[in-house]
Amino acid sequence: MRNLSNYSLPDAPLAQARLEVHALTQQLIRCHEMERAHIARELHDDVQQILYGLSLNMVPSTKLPPQSPSIEEVARWRQLVEEAMAHLRALTLKLRPAALESEGLVAELRVHIDKLRMGAAATIQLNVGTHIKRLRPATELVCYRIIQEALANSLKHSKAPLVTISLVCTDNLMTITIADDGSGFDVAKIHARAHRSGHIGLMSMQERATMIGGDVEIRSAPGRGAMIIASIPVH
Repeated sequence: MRNLSNYSLPDAPLAQARLEVHALTQQLIRCHEMERAHIARELHDDVQQILYGLSLNMVPSTKLPPQSPSIEEVARWRQLVEEAMAHLRALTLKLRPAALESEGLVAELRVHIDKLRMGAAATIQLNVGTHIKRLRPATELVCYRIIQEALANSLKHSKAPLVTISLVCTDNLMTITIADDGSGFDVAKIHARAHRSGHIGLMSMQERATMIGGDVEIRSAPGRGAMIIASIPVH
């Protein structure tokens, strides 16, 4: 047996590994900040404006004697409150999909895919293995976000007529494959562009998988479609 007590990575691979860890850490921070900014915009642009309009409607006039609000005024107030509640409900669902917690990953995927089918030109196909089971909530959320991001990228950029999502689960591993027969891309160039620009897209999938000990592999070439394979430990 080799003595590994004094073994260390060569300087170049070690430096590269440190750079990649640093890049992923910075990207994760940017992702969190972008999510917070998105939530703040949603709350300000929709809910806060609706509630502000409601408060203006409820201010009594100082030029008239006090009187009970009319039926029409109360109806308008209720409408504004219901709009604010609807926006909050929609924002909550974006942050934590409802069916994911109560019914699991497959059920939430079917809900999400049904919504996309109404506006997507591509055919979206979901293949679920026979041994798929409920996973830890954090693991299911990572799987869902990876599929959501990969599917959005494919529908937006690939011009593929068919996108296929496959789930296969063993005792120790969930393997997720998102494949399309679209235009494809140069993987190295996309990674380099993402590092330069700070775009979350493909990098966010790797970050999410890494957080729970998983990995994401991207296979593509111009004109040859794309395949994203996520390997997620289930324990």
